[in-house]
Amino acid sequence: MKIKKTIAVIEIIRLANLQLKQSVDEAREMRQGIILLLERILHDTENYSGYGYLSASSMKDQPGKSVGIIRNSDGKPDFTGCDDTRRFYLC
Repeated sequence: MKIKKTIAVIEIIRLANLQLKQSVDEAREMRQGIILLLERILHDTENYSGYGYLSASSMKDQPGKSVGIIRNSDGKPDFTGCDDTRRFYLC
């Protein structure tokens, strides 16, 4: 009998978050695919806990420089010119 192998959902989230953060700006379509697959897995396994956007401070020293959210001087979010694929998933 063939043994079934599994991977923990938390590990999938960790790997997806790593790619969403560390990919170059030009890999936006790849990030969209990761998001689509990850959200399907999370919803199907009832593990979806939401996501947040990566800010400029989160993207410091990363290959890509696009961000998912900018905060105005009054602290309110501004999504103008942001990349909605620059996000991280909650566990």
